Amino acid sequence: MATITVPSSRIVIDPDGRPRIDGTTYRVETVVIDHFHHGWSPVEISRQHYGEITPAQVHAALSFYYDNRDLVDGCIRESLEESERLRLEIETFQERFLKTAE
Repeated sequence: MATITVPSSRIVIDPDGRPRIDGTTYRVETVVIDHFHHGWSPVEISRQHYGEITPAQVHAALSFYYDNRDLVDGCIRESLEESERLRLEIETFQERFLKTAE
């Protein structure tokens, strides 16, 4: 098993095996997506999340990501796969519903 580096107690691993910011429901993957996909700075990420996470917590999450990139990238992949599975499930349900409504 790979070693996971935690920069401080700001990051914990939840029961699902996903890293999140301690004391919050914010997962490290959310911060990573905000930073790399949206291009937001740590201050902007904090602002976009209504100040529920601080810039220092955002920096800790990004630091964790750089130290544990494979783990976090895997979490992101799993989330995307689950989103796609749910999208297809909803699409199938809608098609069945429309057929029965005819």
